[in-house]
Amino acid sequence: MEIMNEWPSAITRSVIEKANSKHSSPDTLRKYVVITLLTQVLLSLALLGVTIISDRIVNTVNAYADVATSRKVAFQSIGLTTNRFVAALAAEKLNTLYVARIQQGLREQTQELREISIFLDESVNDPSYYGFLRSKQAVLEFNRIEPQLNSLLERLEVLSTTSLLNLNYMHKQFDQVKLSVAPTGSIALGINSVTQILHNNAFEIEDILLSIRIAIVVTMIIIIISFGVFLILPALVKLAHARVREHSLLLRMESMACTDALTGLNNRQGLDILVENLSDYKTYALAIIDLNMFKSINDTSGHSTGDKVLLEVGRRLKNLCGTSRYSARIGGDEFAVLDTNASNKEDCEELGATLISIFDKSISYQQRNYMVGGSVGIALSSDIDGSFDDVAKSADAAMNTLKSDNKTGFDVYCKTRHTCVTDLNRKAEIIKALRDLSIQPWYQPKVDMRSGEILSFEALARWHISDQKKLLPIKFLADIDHYSLQFELTMSIFTQVLRQLREWRIYNYNVLPVSVNVSAEFLVSKESLKELRSLLNDFLDVKHLIKIEITEDVFLPRIANTLKKSMDLLAKDGVCFSLDDFGSGYSSLRHVNEFTFQEIKIDKSFVDGIGVDKSSETILKGLISIARGLNINLVAEGIETKQQADFLIDAGCATGQGFLYSKAVHSTQAYANIPSNDDQN
Repeated sequence: MEIMNEWPSAITRSVIEKANSKHSSPDTLRKYVVITLLTQVLLSLALLGVTIISDRIVNTVNAYADVATSRKVAFQSIGLTTNRFVAALAAEKLNTLYVARIQQGLREQTQELREISIFLDESVNDPSYYGFLRSKQAVLEFNRIEPQLNSLLERLEVLSTTSLLNLNYMHKQFDQVKLSVAPTGSIALGINSVTQILHNNAFEIEDILLSIRIAIVVTMIIIIISFGVFLILPALVKLAHARVREHSLLLRMESMACTDALTGLNNRQGLDILVENLSDYKTYALAIIDLNMFKSINDTSGHSTGDKVLLEVGRRLKNLCGTSRYSARIGGDEFAVLDTNASNKEDCEELGATLISIFDKSISYQQRNYMVGGSVGIALSSDIDGSFDDVAKSADAAMNTLKSDNKTGFDVYCKTRHTCVTDLNRKAEIIKALRDLSIQPWYQPKVDMRSGEILSFEALARWHISDQKKLLPIKFLADIDHYSLQFELTMSIFTQVLRQLREWRIYNYNVLPVSVNVSAEFLVSKESLKELRSLLNDFLDVKHLIKIEITEDVFLPRIANTLKKSMDLLAKDGVCFSLDDFGSGYSSLRHVNEFTFQEIKIDKSFVDGIGVDKSSETILKGLISIARGLNINLVAEGIETKQQADFLIDAGCATGQGFLYSKAVHSTQAYANIPSNDDQN
């Protein structure tokens, strides 16, 4: 469009419009080319014909000039010859040889005059011989002198052919000789008039033909110019537009390649380009932001709500960024902010506080408010010995530490506090561990604290690196969340537990129920719920032994209804439910009443307060009393001392779990101290 604005000519604009119209289609252009070429061929043939005719006219004019010259010489020669002839005849003694030579010359001159007469006769009387050069005046003039000319030719013929035997007769009659040449003057004037008329007519026609030739040449030039204006110029204009569009498309593609399609922020590639444009010695801070509970919002309220959340978070981040800060969306619910003015830890802390502030207000959509939190990890480039990828991994490590501790807010990367994952194949490593069952369930017993009898187990994930090395969940669950592998982990643990239950059943053990921890995102996802129910139906003989432990923070208002529906479906399949970490989060007694729980697990923080904090002991006694009143089994977790166990037993809590009784053990050790059915028999 800029090219068109630089061309002010109205004619050019009209040509461009025509070039862009339907008349500039390939078929129409081909027709224009064919018609133009045919017109050029026809005009070229016409020009050739006019040129040939013009050349012939020129030749005719030259012939008329020659005739005029010949006519003048011929009549002069005839006059001189006849005078000599009369003189020779008048001599006293006739010189026959001399007279014969005079007769020979007269014959030649007579022949020349006859040829002139024939040429003029053809010119004015023969339509096929340059008839278009004739004129009425020339015809009349020639018809007037033609009898005299023919009579003269006859007399000259007689004179030039009379034998010497008859010369004496003519010698005696000199008047006859003189009469033979007497009318030559008037005849010469007549011939001159005819010749002049034809000569002038030829020149007039030549001028007309010259004008025609000029007109044809001008027409051909106009056609060639028109060909250029209506065909070549539009083609060039189209080519120019194509180049402009190509350039615009390339810029758009480059922009699209560096821009997140949903939020309009930079994507990871755009962020990389921003960093590449910084000086090698420029210090900057990078913040990685991960949204909390986004998957549950997306699963329960739909993708449109999830997109709205992402759009609003992106908008808020963009508003916070000025000339020195750049925002980006680098993952599903993961954002980043690059601060090119940050140079120390205080600047990083200021950046973190600013970023956390965007989560203070809820996000409204379709008459509902959604509170979204975030975990922000920040790394300063001057503190990292490496590339931008290393800075990003360091910020990611700080963020993952927050998430693994179930904290929100921000944290600045510190080498002494954070472990930065530098393995580029970390995700592939985790996926391989899940596929190879290196991440497997270990079993921690829940016991009757009075008798020491094992009542059930809780399956806890362990990453089996080697015989001597096993990773606890705190070492890899953050990565599981970061790479969105929660579904794969949960299904893997469920599958292994169900297989183990079936194996224990085959070995005739007194098989006990096993609890499996499930996240809120998993339970409210329709796809996840469908896969779990399908798996349970494959193990009909042991699925009733599965108990699902749910942490009480799943009872957020926005997902409570969906969660209840999922629990009702699983309950129909024979699955029991346990409320984990009761008292530590958002739950209330109303949730215990509304949802069907067969077990409540008291949070470890209250157990830790036994013998230390009277308020914790009071709360514990109240919770135990409520659970007994509702006829719900109560389990105290995290028991590590006998004092804690004795207090709980005295308060009425019979079931406990903790290191005082056993750590989580491998499946081969779980039933080591439990007699089999055969032993009992």
